Amino acid sequence: MSDQRHIEAFLEMLVAERGRARLTIEAYRRDLADFTGFLARRGGAATTADSDAIRDYLSDLAARVTPATSARRLSALRGFHRFLFAEGVRSDDPTAAIDSPRTTRPLPKLLSEDEVDALLEAARATDGPKGLRLAALVELIYATGLRVSELVGLPLAAVRGDPRFIVVRGKGAKARRVPVGEMNWLARIVRNNAERLSAMSTDERASLDEAIRIATEPYRDGDVYVIRSHARLCIGTKPG
Repeated sequence: MSDQRHIEAFLEMLVAERGRARLTIEAYRRDLADFTGFLARRGGAATTADSDAIRDYLSDLAARVTPATSARRLSALRGFHRFLFAEGVRSDDPTAAIDSPRTTRPLPKLLSEDEVDALLEAARATDGPKGLRLAALVELIYATGLRVSELVGLPLAAVRGDPRFIVVRGKGAKARRVPVGEMNWLARIVRNNAERLSAMSTDERASLDEAIRIATEPYRDGDVYVIRSHARLCIGTKPG
């Protein structure tokens, strides 16, 4: 079986047994493709690579990416080779002898109360469907402290039930209830636009629906760009 087939079998296991999200699976696929591509250029393969080959890959990686990315990719390699060992594809785990790179986590950048007010007011003052969506994104991330990937992956089903809470599925597909208090932007927007919604054509309704809901697809870089661009315009900073 080729390295690619082993990778796909590993990723299928992560989804079926560990409930990994699509974003995580795509990141693992990219990381493992980079690793096996490096090995292939040297005439090797993941099923035969030893610890020295993995160290060579990590050295090559250090010249191309940040220490945090190197650590994440090593984590992917560890999981992959443990899988190969457990499945009997390999008789050893070459990553067991590899030390994890040391990484430092930067301190989070904090916004003042005035800066937060500026973000919220500017978002609420933006006209049209884009304004509704921007206000929803900024209000909800401020009210709940969600990860951005969680924020832009929320379906409408997340707001069913008690309006004081939303249901969020995070890492490992684990669900949790997050309080939103009076920041129930979805109910407010739907209530304030009830007549307009009932009178709109199908195409127009789809457009407004896109504006008032957080995307049903998983993570989208465009939403991250929108939030950061909005922050730069309002207060001259980029949230970390």
